Amino acid sequence: MASLHQTFTHIANIISYKSDQIKLCNDIKNNLIDWDDVVKVASDHLVLTTVFCRLQEKSLLNLIPNDLKQYLEEITAINRNRNLDLLEDIKSVSSLLSKAHINHVFLKGSALLVSDYFEDLGERMIGDIDILVDANQITLAKINLIEHGYKKIPLRLSDKYQKKRHIPRLVNNEKLAALEIHSQLLRVGHTHKLEALKVLQNKRNMNGVFVPSSKDLMAHNILDFQINDRGNYYNSIHLKHIFDGLVIAKKDKLLRIDTIPDYRKYFLFSSIYFLDFDSVNKTIWDKILHGFFLLRLKQKPLNNIWCFLIKKIVYLKVLFKRGILFLTNSDYRKDIIKVIKPKP
Repeated sequence: MASLHQTFTHIANIISYKSDQIKLCNDIKNNLIDWDDVVKVASDHLVLTTVFCRLQEKSLLNLIPNDLKQYLEEITAINRNRNLDLLEDIKSVSSLLSKAHINHVFLKGSALLVSDYFEDLGERMIGDIDILVDANQITLAKINLIEHGYKKIPLRLSDKYQKKRHIPRLVNNEKLAALEIHSQLLRVGHTHKLEALKVLQNKRNMNGVFVPSSKDLMAHNILDFQINDRGNYYNSIHLKHIFDGLVIAKKDKLLRIDTIPDYRKYFLFSSIYFLDFDSVNKTIWDKILHGFFLLRLKQKPLNNIWCFLIKKIVYLKVLFKRGILFLTNSDYRKDIIKVIKPKP
């Protein structure tokens, strides 16, 4: 079994636009790639279909095992058809919101998909359809969507007393994806780092659908992982977010923005595996982070211990906040007691 570092290296060589294709070809021919590990990690990072499309684009599919080729081909075909349906849903919701004069932009994968960032529609896996709406029009947007067949998902107790950047997901039994309507882009305490109002002001129309400017799209891609998914906290990477950054930078020729602290680790760690990003000029602290990151990924037991400890710290922080809420909010206490009270 390969180390996580080796697997990241192989996946990066496949999906990068600037990797050494001759070396990649030789690695495949010489059976130096553990495809089981590649499939597992690529699936976890939502880039399995990306792996197929990039191997196809590099004319390397004939070198991989036939059963793997067939599996990846089937998964990508399913995803391609799903994305075609999602495009129709995105355009339908966009039309609905525009007719109601609701100020909005589509985010993340939906924005990339509708803006033709991908050569193959099957390349990017998309879960929910994320939409940023003017905070003053959130209720209006929700009412309009409910009137057109969407319904609210029952609110979980854990979400009921938290201030969220989006309302509970809306689903439609006839549609593939749920809708997440956002009033903010980042977690509480970080909203000023990418202001929703400015993103709405800078929006552009791509194929009849409003999406963020390329600069805002890149910023949200980075900060969504670094802040919302706590990538900064865990000192980790996510290949989906890296590849999204690659396609945005490639199409829009964006300059790197690693001078901003919250973006820095994204480029510091991404540049280890992707030549598409120039190496960061490292401070002493950057060198320490860089070295420890590589050590963790090369030593699975150390990485497991690190992830376990960080998750426990996050859990304890959440537990502490819930404890304070339990002591100060009588409605929360009643709901908790109702949940844990034995049924007669």
